[in-house]
Amino acid sequence: MISHKHKSLRAKVRAQAAERQATAAEQQVNNGARDEDVQQQRIAVASATKNFQTAQTNYKRNKALYDAGSVSKAALDDAETSLTLATNQLNQQKESLQKLLHGATAEERMQASEQTTQAAVAVKQAEEEIRGAQLSVDRSRTQLETIQQSRQQLADQKLAIDLLKQQKDTQEVQLKTLLLKKERLVLKAPQDGKVTSISTKVGENVAQGAPLITLETNDLYYDLYVNEEQAGKFKANQEIKTRISALNKDLKGTVRYVTAAPQFANVKMSREKGEADTATFQVRVYVTREAALLPGMTVEVNTNEISS
Repeated sequence: MISHKHKSLRAKVRAQAAERQATAAEQQVNNGARDEDVQQQRIAVASATKNFQTAQTNYKRNKALYDAGSVSKAALDDAETSLTLATNQLNQQKESLQKLLHGATAEERMQASEQTTQAAVAVKQAEEEIRGAQLSVDRSRTQLETIQQSRQQLADQKLAIDLLKQQKDTQEVQLKTLLLKKERLVLKAPQDGKVTSISTKVGENVAQGAPLITLETNDLYYDLYVNEEQAGKFKANQEIKTRISALNKDLKGTVRYVTAAPQFANVKMSREKGEADTATFQVRVYVTREAALLPGMTVEVNTNEISS
């Protein structure tokens, strides 16, 4: 694709050639014909004729190729422009030869002067177009540099956003870690109640499973101490039947947890017979409060009725 500046340069070249030809024609008109001028003009006519024939042949070839879809419209336009220029040059050379042979009239002298003037104006116009095209090129270059800078700024901003997102993700992970640590540092009672005693002091090391605080609640519970085989039958949130002997009544109980019992609850075996101690497990069961049910009453649980 030919740019506007390149077109202006080509127009200037053509205008300068036309100006030289018009100037030469005017000089010939004013100076009159000489034998050597006539001979040179005939040579110029022959050269212009050859250029015309070449341009005509080139145009016909490009026209045929364009009709066949083998060349672009721009190539055909260039060939047509060259043919037009060659035709004008041939006509001018022929007219100049005729003027040399027959002499120039006052009207022809005036026309030759006007043509020279018009050619000079065309050259100036072409120069103005070139300057305008150069200004357009400079503005386009400036705009392109501005666009490139904007793209670079956008790329930098995108990189900064990506870095901020990575920092945000890292800080979210750190926040979750801190919240988890905070949650683990806060002790929560399994239910609402009144604190009746605190078994530890601040800064004291506490063994796992040791009681820290005693709560007084409205719930009633009892503890079962079972052996290793029976412990496998109990699971948290499991419902079991509880017999209240004093009330001669069965109540629904819910297992809260199963844990290793204190050492005092373990069954001590005979060392003389080589028998090992049997571990005991503590099962805490909560029961529904009733008016007749009092703390300290005896409960019975048939472990044989509990399926594992």
